[in-house]
Amino acid sequence: MEFSNFTPFPANAWENVNSRRKWHATCLVRVKFKLLPASSHSSTPADESQRWLLQLDKDQGDLFAEDQFFGEPETSSVRFESDYVSYKPHTDIIVNATSYAPDQRPQSGWPCGVKVTTAGGDLVARQLLSITPPTADYIAVPVRYEYAKGGVVNIQNQGQEDQQYHLDMYNPVGAGPYPHAHQAHKQSVLINADNNHSSDANIPPGLGFIHRSWKNRLDYAGTYNQEWLEKQHPYPPHDFDHQHHQGAHPSLIVKNYLKAGAMVQLLNLHRDAPQMYFTLPKYRFLSRVFTNTQKQYQVMNLDTLIINLNSDKPDEDYALASWRSYTPLMETALKAEAMLLSNTTATDRGRSQPKEHV
Repeated sequence: MEFSNFTPFPANAWENVNSRRKWHATCLVRVKFKLLPASSHSSTPADESQRWLLQLDKDQGDLFAEDQFFGEPETSSVRFESDYVSYKPHTDIIVNATSYAPDQRPQSGWPCGVKVTTAGGDLVARQLLSITPPTADYIAVPVRYEYAKGGVVNIQNQGQEDQQYHLDMYNPVGAGPYPHAHQAHKQSVLINADNNHSSDANIPPGLGFIHRSWKNRLDYAGTYNQEWLEKQHPYPPHDFDHQHHQGAHPSLIVKNYLKAGAMVQLLNLHRDAPQMYFTLPKYRFLSRVFTNTQKQYQVMNLDTLIINLNSDKPDEDYALASWRSYTPLMETALKAEAMLLSNTTATDRGRSQPKEHV
């Protein structure tokens, strides 16, 4: 299938088939924004100290062709997931960040989290975590699943030749009560869920991507057995659910899709901004798919928002927003196009400051 990108952003399109053996064309556009404090702009009122702006990055980068991890794939969590996902029915909110203690003073514990509201103020996603260091001399903890519960959860016949290690399949890289074979010492659990916002006791608390092979995502992948191999292969199983493509923590999956004007609030996730917020600018994209007999248009949906914060490197404070369409095909697609629609704004032009934070 030929693809034409009429946007200034990285984009691509491809054909794919679902569990009902129906073909679709997926079209994807991803936009990279710098995250900048509004106080750095002379035109911004001084009383908006917690407000940040999304500004187009001159270097848009490339689409992620494969998953990228914080460390080794087997022992660390996903930093960026491949962009080549056929369809997401909802919006994933992902935050890669380190949590800092208030006032950057050693403390026995502190909260951090994310809150997402619509332009009208309706709450659509919230995840509040509790950072609980083992000693009171911590001032920062990376918010990754390596520091949440999980990992090796049990050992049978400890000390014997046939000892067995049992992994927590909801979080194989987590901090279990026993060290992994590759660990020099036991990893402490530093991140816990706030009881009021825990969606499932088995799912590890966090803000980042949950790997597609971890149990709460894998349960949506369908049944791969001998019957599937004989009757359905190479198509996905009949019970495959597109929810499998949702990579965010369940508490940070926005039902349906996030819209322009939505507000994202962050608590204790940036060294220089204990409380910060930004709003989504108005970007609209359209895909057009050609077959021998049809020309189909579809407005693309914002289905992934990745917030990457690195207080030590301001250039790594940015957001990646992905828009995607999923067009049914009655025949082979010949060509696909991605277009940027008019009345799109290049920067976040503002809203009133939020009355409440995370």
